[in-house]
Amino acid sequence: MPLSEEDHLFDQLDLEGERGLQQWAESQGAFVRRRRLALGLKRPAFVSEVEKLGQSMTADYLNKIEAGTRPLSKVSIELREAMRQVLKFSREKWVEGTGLYTPDLEEHYANRLKQEPQPDMVRSSVRVRIPVYALAAAGAGAWTDEDVIDYIEVEPEVANRRNRTTFQVDGDSMEPTLSDGDYIHVDIADQDIRHDKIYVVKIKGDGIVVKRAWVYEDLTVELRSDNLKHKPLNPDDAIVIGRVFGFNQGFRPL
Repeated sequence: MPLSEEDHLFDQLDLEGERGLQQWAESQGAFVRRRRLALGLKRPAFVSEVEKLGQSMTADYLNKIEAGTRPLSKVSIELREAMRQVLKFSREKWVEGTGLYTPDLEEHYANRLKQEPQPDMVRSSVRVRIPVYALAAAGAGAWTDEDVIDYIEVEPEVANRRNRTTFQVDGDSMEPTLSDGDYIHVDIADQDIRHDKIYVVKIKGDGIVVKRAWVYEDLTVELRSDNLKHKPLNPDDAIVIGRVFGFNQGFRPL
């Protein structure tokens, strides 16, 4: 069956989106390389310093990151944080240079333990009880008991998914896909912008929002609401918190 003009357009958008992501990965790699060289660190020395922080890395892997063939956004949060420390960047400068959110790992792990299924968690026969955080807390980088606004029971596969954090939608901008009060499951390690995917994003002046990414042929990215009453956003300063991969207790994938 022949492809429609719309199908061809989406194929082109996917291709352009991939090119944009490659350019982003190369920019991130160049950012890391410039800083490493400025500090006078050769790759073996850099790798050694990273390993002192408990993270495994090879000089070849670092070379791929710096060349942009291994996107920094695909590197684990733990390794990225070790790299940031070795490069002696503040969290603010790291986010400014890479566009990648970085949490306070000590608090991050403490809160992850609260989310993982523990013996004292309330369970049904096939579900695990997990906390839900206020969407406004998503930009904090770590979440505490004060940010918990609800608890829900979900499938173990959802509860145990690595880098998952669950928030509650505030507002109707993503209707009819997501409704006010829905629970969204966010992968905070997935920060690559891909066409037609939904993300939690921190935007200067707009706060924390849930939007659909739309990548145009000229590689510009527009953040859209599924509810057409809300205008698209074209932010100059946005930080991706993570990708929404599913929602609600029954887990509907996105």
